[in-house]
Amino acid sequence: MKMLLMLIGLGMSNAPLDERRELSFYHTHTGKTLAVTYFHDGAYDSAALENIDDYLKDFHNGARHRIDPALLDVLHDIKVKTRTRAPFEVISAYRSPQTNQWLLDTTTGVAEGSMHLQGQAIDIRLRDVELEELRNVALQLKRGGVGFYPDSQFVHVDTGRVRFWQSRISGQSVFRPPRQMAPDTVWRLQFEALMQGRQFHPGVLEQRRKPLHGVLLAVHYKGTLRRRLRVPAQQLVAIRMR
Repeated sequence: MKMLLMLIGLGMSNAPLDERRELSFYHTHTGKTLAVTYFHDGAYDSAALENIDDYLKDFHNGARHRIDPALLDVLHDIKVKTRTRAPFEVISAYRSPQTNQWLLDTTTGVAEGSMHLQGQAIDIRLRDVELEELRNVALQLKRGGVGFYPDSQFVHVDTGRVRFWQSRISGQSVFRPPRQMAPDTVWRLQFEALMQGRQFHPGVLEQRRKPLHGVLLAVHYKGTLRRRLRVPAQQLVAIRMR
């Protein structure tokens, strides 16, 4: 395994033996931090990669997947080019099929074949780097996909084909009920679980073409349950993320 990782590392970068690649993270949902040297002596460190896999696991259910080392290299190059001194703030990394399906059923803007499912995507921000600069640096690398979410305050980067997109709904991230309408209480619990650990502005209502049943939803503000809204027919709650 060590030899395979060494061959991958040398083949990808032709790195000098004295090169060290270090990354630090802060997880916005768990509050956990990680500082790790994942590449040194001309090879990826298998123990460090294991630590990263565990740290960037699906925080909803604890499922793990190998995080693409090439994705780590993209983050490292972003770190070097932006000269950041801050850890990467992680909004989303690996996403299990169960979580991805749940998000497909309850939110918008989630891809059915998301690269998060393969450990090849991460949503990030940096405290000391403007979001536009982070986006521009990621685009300049031309090493995969870049998604820009200014109102949610994160940039998506992945190791897929080179492409770019931006969130379609300015200032809002819209949540809709699942296809199979759950009872009010069940939906409220699902909504609260989805919101756990995130920071939101107060909810605002939007018109929707197809009528929806009234649903009791919890609206969080700065991570605290502030109020509950009864959503009438033909409306849904749109939560704007910081």
